[in-house]
Amino acid sequence: MVRGASTCARPGSVAPSVGPGRVGAGDDGVPSMAMELPTTRDDVLPSSYRDCFACGEDNPSGLHLVGIRREGDVIKATLRSKPAFQGFPGVLHGGIAAAALDEVMGYACRMLHGTWAATAKFELRYRKGAPDEGELAVEGGVDEASGRRFRTWGRLLLPEGDVAVEATALFLPVPAEVLARFEASVAS
Repeated sequence: MVRGASTCARPGSVAPSVGPGRVGAGDDGVPSMAMELPTTRDDVLPSSYRDCFACGEDNPSGLHLVGIRREGDVIKATLRSKPAFQGFPGVLHGGIAAAALDEVMGYACRMLHGTWAATAKFELRYRKGAPDEGELAVEGGVDEASGRRFRTWGRLLLPEGDVAVEATALFLPVPAEVLARFEASVAS
């Protein structure tokens, strides 16, 4: 591993040598231990911005993920599934599951490593159909952070705890010009 790289383990695996809590970016852009990490969505997004498709309560067409939070090395959230999210009757659409997982893995980069990051590569494995009604747990984390790359994992859980969908992804930092537009939009 390169200087500043860390590994955040999946639940049940070996704990990382550098865990969450404090992180910043060094002169080379590689995370280093410096600033306090956020623990909830409200620590990450300004109250003036609630239009995100996945987590924004002001987006009428959105998923409205709730309870986004950091618990150790894992980011957790709840998807309140509803019939409008169905693919086949009674079954959550796979694209909705993918969007929820993508969001939680993106939050993992921000909340565990202090970096706004976007998906570069995304892989899913659908194990079981998820219901299109009720609350579903979504969780994710970062398996490896090296330089500008974040290798992430996520899973959507059925109410009884079984895995419905698993995901892995590669995230890269959001370009500076995109972050500047975001910051300008929430400032106005």
